Amino acid sequence: MGILLTALIFIGILFALMALFGFTQPRIARLERSVLINADAATVYPEVSNLKRFVIWSPWSEKDPDMQQTFSGEDGTIGSSYNWNGNNKVGQGSMVIAAITPEKDSTMNIDFGNRGKAQCSFVVEPTGQQTKVTWKFESDMGNNPIMRCAQPMMRKFIGKDYERGLNNLKKHIEG
Repeated sequence: MGILLTALIFIGILFALMALFGFTQPRIARLERSVLINADAATVYPEVSNLKRFVIWSPWSEKDPDMQQTFSGEDGTIGSSYNWNGNNKVGQGSMVIAAITPEKDSTMNIDFGNRGKAQCSFVVEPTGQQTKVTWKFESDMGNNPIMRCAQPMMRKFIGKDYERGLNNLKKHIEG
């Protein structure tokens, strides 16, 4: 009986520490990664504002080349969407273009189903002979301390995917 009680107390303390740590994390999870591409903004912008072009260099397309993908609406315009259903590495969900500033930025609302919702955006900035592309991610983690506790791990994994995707984009554009 003593071992069981000790184990339960240990689990309770561990849970309380996780909850306390979770409350120290911000409610909004944010992440951004950037890359410099040797091309002008007019060449780069269509690649990040067109969902059919996005899947060409997306890091998740590599993780499941057989995922089912559907598109609707006039691509590159507000309201156009991309839906996917793939393996356990990519899951299922949808992206909808929510805002566009031609040649500057595009914002997409993402629905991961039971995994939550988020927003991502691409900002395109000319910098001399190159173009800087910044890929941003934002998700409201709510008041759940366990979800907030997962932020550092989530930023690590999503950050790696964003870096891979931006490098794929750079290779795709630069040839």
